Amino acid sequence: MGLLICAGCVLSLFFLRDVFVLGAKQEHVTLKLLLYAILMFLYLAGAIGFAYSLPEQRELELLRSRWVWVGVVAFHLGLWRFAEQMKRGPRAERRLWLTIVAPAPMFLLSAIVVSRHIAGAAARSNGLAIGLVASIAWIALVLAGVLMFRTVYRGWEDWDCVADVTAIASWTGFSILPFTGLFEWLQFS
Repeated sequence: MGLLICAGCVLSLFFLRDVFVLGAKQEHVTLKLLLYAILMFLYLAGAIGFAYSLPEQRELELLRSRWVWVGVVAFHLGLWRFAEQMKRGPRAERRLWLTIVAPAPMFLLSAIVVSRHIAGAAARSNGLAIGLVASIAWIALVLAGVLMFRTVYRGWEDWDCVADVTAIASWTGFSILPFTGLFEWLQFS
């Protein structure tokens, strides 16, 4: 249950990040929302479908691999540094949205954890279907959040706050390492 709570916190941070970045006043919002929806659909459906396609033992070995964790940490460190540079650089609002189109590994791993918990162990054969449903649900949730955010906070443009939320979401990849039993979720009840 602790892992599910951890995954929920990670997903909540990424939800806030995406809603803040996409909801703040900016140029070409429709194009950015479309690009975000397409990429998130591909990332989530691909990651969840891939995770469900592996034999359980192979998946466990892969996810406990040090190389996977080094990659996760390195990628999130890069995302965090990029978000920090955007905060300090001129015209952050024009480039900060690029941080949300990168595939964040902790976000994808947390989505796998939550989808496994919701679907249960018996749904292993329907991994692609679960990935498709999860990606559509995530995109719909973020788009609804952006719509509500833009309706309530019309014209809001605090890019320092947006950059801070983006940086916090990005460093979750290496801040979660103390939870070394993270992948015991494969042995769910």
